[in-house]
Amino acid sequence: MAIMQFFNPTVCAEILAFFTALFALHNKGNTYWRLFMIYLLLVIVLEAVGFSLAINKKINYPVYNLLILVQALFFSFLFYQFNTSKKIRQWLMLLLFLFICFFIFEGLGSSFLAYNKSSRQIFSFYIVLFCCIYYFSILQNDEIIHPLKHPPFWIITGLFFFYFGSAAMFAFFDKASKSKQSGDVAFYYIIMGYLSCILYGSWIIGFICRKIQTQPFRP
Repeated sequence: MAIMQFFNPTVCAEILAFFTALFALHNKGNTYWRLFMIYLLLVIVLEAVGFSLAINKKINYPVYNLLILVQALFFSFLFYQFNTSKKIRQWLMLLLFLFICFFIFEGLGSSFLAYNKSSRQIFSFYIVLFCCIYYFSILQNDEIIHPLKHPPFWIITGLFFFYFGSAAMFAFFDKASKSKQSGDVAFYYIIMGYLSCILYGSWIIGFICRKIQTQPFRP
């Protein structure tokens, strides 16, 4: 059934992360963390629209191009919040601007009716770069004694593993998408499913850490 095909490991992980965010981040004390609920809901909606277009044999590339843009803006916002260095924030804004210009330029070449593969690959390197910058910054931050209890650490870790792995998968997309490892499921989609579970699993841990962090102390 088509509806069962929609609930693949990636979508299930997104839905689980969304409900965890609703549970853990709903209180007002979480400020910008509450945006995770909006972001995850938007991702699920876009996934549903893209899937619906695909089963009706219609072009769905514009939906996933829009998803890239949404992710670029939201993840850049997170990096901006997690890094307090003025210089890093300036580089972040500059590279985000250059990426959006490249994204638009690539999309115009196909009227946005083709998937922006080059933009997606560059985006992976962009995310990995700022994840590494974040890791370096917490090594220099004496206030973060236990990184495993620090919510942003888990958000960044999920992004790092997902985009580091997906960069490799996109580099060998043609071969990976043709290789069948489990019935009719391509090797590419199996690996991307695992990477999505790592991403959203890390985010769930981060959401739970954030909830524990914001709970009032009761002696």
